[in-house]
Amino acid sequence: MTADQATAVIGVVKAMVSAHTRGVGFTADEPNDELSAVILSASARLLANTSGVVREQMGGLEVQYGSAAFGFTLPELGVLNRYRKMAK
Repeated sequence: MTADQATAVIGVVKAMVSAHTRGVGFTADEPNDELSAVILSASARLLANTSGVVREQMGGLEVQYGSAAFGFTLPELGVLNRYRKMAK
């Protein structure tokens, strides 16, 4: 992993968080502390497994990918949903 990769992933996750909350919790495009924590934890998880592989095997050569390439965890969603404006 390079600093450029980390910066790119953080930017993508930040955009996803902003979209999820519809900008609530952001001031001048900067997230508050709670949303920053979600961005950091989600980015770290994504950087740790960029391939999306959930299972590998060598004998017989088997690879299994997760059902979704990326998603927020339940604790992260708990934080995000406190800021989310629901459509009416």
